[in-house]
Order: sequence, then structure tokens, then C-alpha cells
Amino acid sequence: MVSPTIAHAGAPDVVVTEDPEPQAIYGGGAVSACEWPTTVSLGGCTGTLVHPEVVIYAAHCGVVNEVFLGDSVYAQGRSITPQWCKTYPGGGPGAGNDWAVCKLSQPVTDVVIAPPLMGCETEVLQDGKKVWLVGFGNTDDGNFGVKYEAEAPFNYIQNNEAFIGGGGIDTCQGDSGGPVYVQLDDGSFRAFGITSYGDGCGGGGWYSMMHTGMDWFESETGIDITPCHDADGTWNPTEKCRDFATDPHVGNGSWPNACAMGGMSTWSETCGTPFAMDDDEDAPTVSITSPTDGTRFDSDSDGTIEVVIEIEASDAGSGIREVQLLLDGVALGAADSSAPYRYGVTLGKGSYTLAAVAVDNADNSTESVVVNIGVDAQPSGGGDGGDGVGEGGADEDGDDVDDDSEPTQDGDDGEGAVDPYGALPPRFGQDGLGEGCGCVTGERSGERSGERSGTRWGTWLLLLPLLPALRRRRA
Repeated sequence: MVSPTIAHAGAPDVVVTEDPEPQAIYGGGAVSACEWPTTVSLGGCTGTLVHPEVVIYAAHCGVVNEVFLGDSVYAQGRSITPQWCKTYPGGGPGAGNDWAVCKLSQPVTDVVIAPPLMGCETEVLQDGKKVWLVGFGNTDDGNFGVKYEAEAPFNYIQNNEAFIGGGGIDTCQGDSGGPVYVQLDDGSFRAFGITSYGDGCGGGGWYSMMHTGMDWFESETGIDITPCHDADGTWNPTEKCRDFATDPHVGNGSWPNACAMGGMSTWSETCGTPFAMDDDEDAPTVSITSPTDGTRFDSDSDGTIEVVIEIEASDAGSGIREVQLLLDGVALGAADSSAPYRYGVTLGKGSYTLAAVAVDNADNSTESVVVNIGVDAQPSGGGDGGDGVGEGGADEDGDDVDDDSEPTQDGDDGEGAVDPYGALPPRFGQDGLGEGCGCVTGERSGERSGERSGTRWGTWLLLLPLLPALRRRRA
């Protein structure tokens, strides 16, 4: 491909006379653990998780078949197979349409999103504005496949492409498709750049921009990637116009499943009034629809049984924000932010209590009526299994749920599912590379299980494949 001469007043011409080299980080350094978690490796390219189900990258990378979340392709992380990936027809370097998108086969909901820069927010892209380049490509100290970052100055926009960096700060081979981030005045971050091409490494690079391709991204995926704007940039906030990353450049935790969620913004009002919540004072409704109260299960030959727990939640005002399952009063994993709300647990012999907590987008909350079940044991308690309404978890006198909802253990052999002190098992929910499963099963669970106050761990384990959406509440 022969690209046209790219000129800008006051800057040297950049002439591309052959296929431009894809772009890696020069002039930066390796990220700390869990830093910039929405920057993902696509093998020979880099991409950006802009929605729990959507990764944006560059068309010249072609169709990819794996998305890797982590700090290094040589270390533990999480791999997800895309449902599909598409490149923009005719898109590529030099025309401002180097766009490609993947829809994931499973959502990533334990990472705080920095959404695409949209509408009036793009006005921050001024000469000298500090931005962050992030990618897995070649570096000036000889690394590849390790996530690096660099702060760079934004230079200018021409022909729907942004020119960024220079003076030794740049992207290079392997960073193609990766993001450029910018911080807004409210402290939250946005992604806007798609690393496209450059004339060597270190002299600055050219970037397609996400907002110019948003109509195509959203029409292809069928997903609202921009919860505060329409695809054309018009301010039109929804109930999801909040909880954007405020400190993605500060890592905390470790991959694959123990990265801290990080800070989140409140209601966004970057281009107009925030989504109206003031008139929503009604709590959501929530109930456990399966299993029903009093259900007794017979275990399999190994002494356990897999139980699928289904929850219904609704809110006529601001909508459901998240649903959390409680097993014997202990929250399992992160909260689920999208329907259907389904959890899977493997339970050993004993009696258990189940409850669900729903929170709406106005921060009203409800706890469901407790459901009592048993495995090779009679369920304790005697709740009616009905719907929870209002604040939940209280009787008609306003008192807390009765003593039957307290955590229980069956027998003296320590095979109950919940530690009496409410702690989770060591390394609960962690796993290594593979298909992104966060469960601990089989030999792995046996190797990690231990003794605590005579109670044997490993008799109940969260099965994440049945958890299509996990999300922790905003602090």
C-alpha cells in the first residue's frame, strides 16, 4: 500500500512509501501488576477492552482468535476466545479507519472499564495534552509480549488520525491496535487511540480514533459501547453512565483473578446533565426462583452435587445495577451486573441458606427471602421462598431474619460448606492460564485445600462458567 504524504503546518512531513510497520512502546517502562487492565494482548497485536464484551483493535492486525488479559504473555493471566472478530471493510493505516472489533464469548466484568472518548470529551485532545500509550509490543530495552506504558504528548489531528509522541516516546511493532488513554477533568479515564502506524520507532506514531468509528462498532456488535452518548457523540446518558476507571494507571493485586477493581467515577456529567436518579426512591425486588425453599438434594458418588441457583431481580425506576448471591451469609465472588442472574455451586453434605441482594442504579437495595436447602440432609428453617420486597432481610416487625438463616454445618466430619467465621478458602476463585475459568476444581482444589479449625475446605466451590457477569460494587 502506498499512503499519501501527511503534512502538518509547523511539523515535518511524514511520507509512507510502503506497507507501514505495525506499532510497541518506546521510552516507557513495564507496568506494575494489574495496571491498565483493559489493555489486552492479541498475539502479535494489542487491543482495548472498551466494554465487558467488546475489544477494539486495528484492522491491519486481521482476525484474531484469542484475547489475553494480564501483564505479560509469559506469566499468569486470563485467555478468552472471541465469539467473533471483524475488520472494517477497506480499513487500514493512512485513512483514519484502521478499525477492527471482537465480541467476546464471555464478558469480563471484574475489570473497571475506561470507555471510549466521545462527543465534547474529544475537545481535550489538544497540543501538549498528556496521554498514555500502552501495549505488548517491542520495547527499546528488548522486551516483547510484556505490557509497557509511556506518557506522551498529544500533538495534533489530521485526516481523522492523531499524531502522538516523538522524541523517543512512541509505539512500535506489536503495539498495533492498542490504546491511547487520556484523563478527563472529573478524574475518570477514556480510551481514544488505536495504534496504527509510524515511520520507525521513537519518532511518534499515527493513530486511528475510536469515536470516528463508533457507529460501525456498535452496529456490528449490537452493544451500547458508549453509555453516556449516542454513536454520533450526542450526549444521552443512560443508567450505566457511571463507574468508569479513575486509577487504571495504579495497579493493585495480581492476575489471573485477584486484581483489585480499582476506583470508579460517580455519575458522569462531562457533556451535560447526569442521568436523573433523584426521583427513584423505590427499592428493587429480588427472589431466588430455583431451587425452592426446603429442597433436599442427593449427592453424587463423590459426596457432592452441583446446584444451579437462579435469581430474578427487577426495578421499575433506575434499573438493576447488580445482584449478589449469599451462601450462608457469605458473598460468592463479585456481584453479577447483567441478567440472567445464574450461579453454580458444588456443595458437600450439609444444610445451607441462600439469599440474594439486588442494588439498583439509585443505590436502593433489597435482600431476598432466605431459601433453605440441604444435601443428604434435611434443610433447616422454614421460609416460604417468596419474593423479597423493600429493604429485605427483615420480618414484618422490622427485625432481622430469624436464627434459621445463620450459617450451619452438618455433623462432626467437617464436610459443611461454610467456615463458621465467614472466611473464604485460600486462593478461592483463582486459576492459571487456559479458558479464563476462575474455578478451582479436581486435583487443583485438592492441592490448595487446607485445614481450618477442623473444617475441610473444598466442599463448596464457585463455578464461574455459570456466572456470565461478575462485578463488584463501587466503593
